[in-house]
Amino acid sequence: MTEESIFTASAEYFKEKKYAIVDSAVPIDICESLTHHMLKLVEENKTIKDPQCPFSESIYGDPLLDILLEDVRSTIEKATGLNLIPTYSYARKYLPGDELKPHTDREACEISATLTLGYEGNIWPIHVSTDNTVENDIGEINIDVGSMVIYRGMEINHWREPYTQGNWQCQVFLHYVDADGPHKDLKYDKRDDLGVKPMTKNELTCWSFGFDPNKKFLFTTKTDFLLPHFIDSIILYGSKETEPALVGDDIGKLDKKIRNVSHTWLPFDKFAWLYESVEEVVKEANWLNFRYVLTHMEKIDYLEYHAGEESGKYISHIDGSINSTRKLSFSVLLSDPSEYEGGDLIIYEGTIPIKIEKRKGMITFFPSNVLHEVTPVTKGVRRSIVSWVHGPYFC
Repeated sequence: MTEESIFTASAEYFKEKKYAIVDSAVPIDICESLTHHMLKLVEENKTIKDPQCPFSESIYGDPLLDILLEDVRSTIEKATGLNLIPTYSYARKYLPGDELKPHTDREACEISATLTLGYEGNIWPIHVSTDNTVENDIGEINIDVGSMVIYRGMEINHWREPYTQGNWQCQVFLHYVDADGPHKDLKYDKRDDLGVKPMTKNELTCWSFGFDPNKKFLFTTKTDFLLPHFIDSIILYGSKETEPALVGDDIGKLDKKIRNVSHTWLPFDKFAWLYESVEEVVKEANWLNFRYVLTHMEKIDYLEYHAGEESGKYISHIDGSINSTRKLSFSVLLSDPSEYEGGDLIIYEGTIPIKIEKRKGMITFFPSNVLHEVTPVTKGVRRSIVSWVHGPYFC
C-alpha cells in the first residue's frame, strides 16, 4: 500500500473506532533527546505532581515538547482525516505503582495523541475503549518509542493498569481541537502562543527565541548552560596548558594580526561530563531552530584572549564554507563581563553586526558559515570554549 492509501484507511478506521495507531511517528533520536530533557526537568524540580497520577512527575506546555504539536500535526491530520488546531502538550515520567484510571478528557483534548518517548524496563501498555465505558476495552496497546495512539479524548475512555513493568516511562500527550468543530476557540489552550505557561521564576525557559516552528533565527543563546563550579574546573585545567592558536585548516600558521588567542584542546577522558552536556544542548538547539542533519562534533577548544600590546582578538571570519561539513558553531563565555573589556562576540546578519550579550556560562549557537568575530580585548582576560558540529555537505 502507498503511504496515502495507508493514511486513508487509518482515517476511515479513526472515524469508525475513534482511535488509531501510528508507528514511527517521531524519529528515535528525537525521542531520546526529549526523554533526556524530561528526565532533566525532573532532576531540576521543574515538574509537578498531579492528582491523576500522584506518584509520577508531570509538566504542562513545556516549550521543547510544545514544538511537537506542530511537528506531528500533519501526521495526525492524515491519520484522522481532520484539520486540527494545537492546544497544549502534557508530559509525564511515570513511576512504579502509579495508575492512570479510566477517564475522558476536557474540551481542549478533543483529539489527543499519546507518544512514547522512552522507558526503562518493559513498555507500559495503554487501554482504550470504543466508547465512554470500560466494558468495550480493546485490550493492551503497546506503543514503542516514537509511536503513538491517537484518540478522541472527550468521547472514549482510556487508562493504564497499575505500573509494574519497569523503573520509569516518559510519555507526552499532544492535544488538539477540530478546526471545523465547536471547540476551535481553544487554540493553544487560550495561551498567547505555544511554549507559554504560568511558571514560577525557577521554571522560566532560558532560551532566547520564540517557538514559531516556521521561523528560523540567525543565532540562539541559552543562559546558565555552565554553572560557576564547572567553569572553574575548565579554567583550572585550560589555563595551565595553553599555546598560541593557529589560523587555517590542517597544519595552519601563526598570524596574530588575524587571530591572537591562546588555546588548548579539552580531552575527552577528563571532560566527559562536559562533552555529554554539550551533546544534549546541541541536540536541543538544533531541534528548536536549525534542523540540520548532524553527525559529530570536534574537540572542545579552550580559549584565552589577553589584553596587552597585541590585544587578543579574532578578526571577522567564517568557520565553515559552503564546501565544509561544519554546520553549527558554538561559544560558551567563561569569564564574568567585569573581568575584561572589549572582546565582544559579533555575528553578522549580512553586513549588519549583532553584538552578543556578555553573560558568564551562556552558550551561543550560530551556523558555521555565518561571518563573525571577537573584537580586541582592551583590559583583562576573556575566556571561552568553542567547538564545531559537523554534518553532510550542503551541496
